[in-house]
Amino acid sequence: GDGGSSTLRNPSHSYAAAGSYDVTLTASNASGPSTKVRNGYVNVSTGVPTQTFGPAADARVSASAPTSNYGTDNALRAKTASYTSYLRFDVSALAGLGVVSAKLRLFVTDASNDGGSAYAVASSWTESGLTWSNAPAIPASALASVGTVAVGQWAEFDVTSAVPSGGSVSFAIASASTDSVYFSSREGANPPQLVVQTGAAVAPTANFAGSPLSGPALPTVVSRPAPPP
Repeated sequence: GDGGSSTLRNPSHSYAAAGSYDVTLTASNASGPSTKVRNGYVNVSTGVPTQTFGPAADARVSASAPTSNYGTDNALRAKTASYTSYLRFDVSALAGLGVVSAKLRLFVTDASNDGGSAYAVASSWTESGLTWSNAPAIPASALASVGTVAVGQWAEFDVTSAVPSGGSVSFAIASASTDSVYFSSREGANPPQLVVQTGAAVAPTANFAGSPLSGPALPTVVSRPAPPP
């Protein structure tokens, strides 16, 4: 459909431009040729718009120094019961758009057998005031986790479900390993990134479920004060 062709039995072809393409197959033998055309068989869309955000704030906290602030440090760190790191991103530029995909990317500066887990946390903290004692609580469920990480690579956490269409979003990076992992902070050579792919905003679809959906009526319980002794 775009001028390309192949004589292979099972060809593959990459389309370089967006559009709708007709695909044609011609088969022949000693008895003659036969041609089949599938109109609009391949539809290539334009690339998904992508925006990359740098953190508006980031800092690590330390259990051994619960009132100390490390907001100007060039490293983020995670280690079980010892260090946790926090990042906040301003994503107001996403207002009116639908979030298709969001990846939190952290550059590894010291390897570990556990790159940690990313959690969505409250944004009620400041880079210059964050400490172990006042850090936002970490929820029970992580958004994403990574395993072993090596120096010089980017660790990627899928945080799509937590990124809103506008406003701000904060993440905590915590680890269950005693082997510390270090990442570059926004003051470091390779600042964290939040890479977001967007599309047109989609209206919500109302739906609900309940359980149980049938059964006997529950008895009415009446509470009365106990008689005086």
